[in-house]
Amino acid sequence: MARFYGLAVLCAGFAFAFAPSVGSAGESRFEPKITVSEEYTTNVDLGPDDDAQSAFVTRITPGAELRNESSRTETAVDGSLTFRHQTDGDDEGWNLDPRLNGFGDFEILRDLMYLDAKATVSQQRLSNQESNSDANRQTTQVYSLSPSLRSRFGKLAVGEVRYVLDQVWVSDDSVSDETSHRGIATVSSGPKFEMWKWTANGLVSFSDREDSGNIHQKETEFANEYAFSRQFHALGAVGYQTYDDNESVDFQSPTWRAGFRLRPGRRTELEFDYGLRDERYSPRVKFRYNITPRLTFNLSYEEELSTSQQRLTDTLGSIELDPETGELIDNRGDSPFNPRADPLDIDNETERVKAFRAGLRGDYGRNSVALQAGYFDEEKLETAEDQEVYQVDLTGSRKLRRKLTGEVGFGFERIEFEDGRDDDEYLGRVGLRYALGESAGVFGNYLYRQQFSNDSVNEFKEHRVGVGLRVRF
Repeated sequence: MARFYGLAVLCAGFAFAFAPSVGSAGESRFEPKITVSEEYTTNVDLGPDDDAQSAFVTRITPGAELRNESSRTETAVDGSLTFRHQTDGDDEGWNLDPRLNGFGDFEILRDLMYLDAKATVSQQRLSNQESNSDANRQTTQVYSLSPSLRSRFGKLAVGEVRYVLDQVWVSDDSVSDETSHRGIATVSSGPKFEMWKWTANGLVSFSDREDSGNIHQKETEFANEYAFSRQFHALGAVGYQTYDDNESVDFQSPTWRAGFRLRPGRRTELEFDYGLRDERYSPRVKFRYNITPRLTFNLSYEEELSTSQQRLTDTLGSIELDPETGELIDNRGDSPFNPRADPLDIDNETERVKAFRAGLRGDYGRNSVALQAGYFDEEKLETAEDQEVYQVDLTGSRKLRRKLTGEVGFGFERIEFEDGRDDDEYLGRVGLRYALGESAGVFGNYLYRQQFSNDSVNEFKEHRVGVGLRVRF
């Protein structure tokens, strides 16, 4: 039961958000929807040519979107339940695929007590050694519940004490379920400090993993930002951290970083720092450029010591609502929210991860474009295995007629494994959408996917054709 507390609190928060007796009136929207589709695939399990199985795949997906905002609450949830039927393959017959992304921010006592709840339920491939077919995906649930107390000390400082309960559950015995408890205390500068902003924080964390070593963490840091001008800010921080996973990592180390934030104009922002973190020297980069008001380019690079479960909870913590589009996004790059922000394995190991991401997203005229590119390097500390992943994903759409929209997509993924195996996967997609009215539409698409590998057993190709209907109520 404990693993569902986060979802229960999230639901309770939604009831709180819509209670007419709480706070001032706000904007609310509840929109049920359903999607029905039929697909034919020449290789349902993405097996080699001599083992390819064709199948028809039927999907019936009822779902809903919930949005609510008032002076004391903000909630946003996208949820669906897919009833999937396959005529052949490892998942032959009926299957159930739940999906949920959502958050709720609630002000319980005005200017004093707050409650944040977040949840995601998705279907994920756990190991890159396997093909990315439906049969190799497992239900992955991540929940977070965080009450906090905040107080202002005049114009001098703002203080916050926060408790965070994170829960990760994967429907596969090879990955440990995890419950994490974090206590965080923060004091940051108030409006009296105009040129110099500072933050002092401390963290104590304990992660209980069912089938692996428990993780103990402690961190303290004093961070500073000084504005030499409107365009240039100097950054610096010092601290101390301990990390013990009872298996492969146990250290105590000082931390420091130094860098700058540069804003040469309204459209450009660059943040860079370098220092000692996680017992290793590394840089960190964030870059953002607004090419037009509706077309943005983002770039980032960072290195971290973490587990798969920690990265899943970090990604959940970044969920946010785009105030312009009303869509759920990842606030680390303003990209559409994806519960799994990196393509690395989900397992029980502690890893050093290097992650480079670049993205272009926006609209221009009748066209929309989304480009995501990334490089990820994973060093498993217990087994000393290394894995590198390169990704490019480009999607675009163009309004061909008032009711007709064309879509294209291209994807590439290269995975280099420790044992010398290299996989290169290519994906191409074209599609059409036709609006039957304001609340309904039909669609059709064709997808071609092929993987090349220096291990012939892992080569495959697939043709997939689909049609469907979407209705919003």
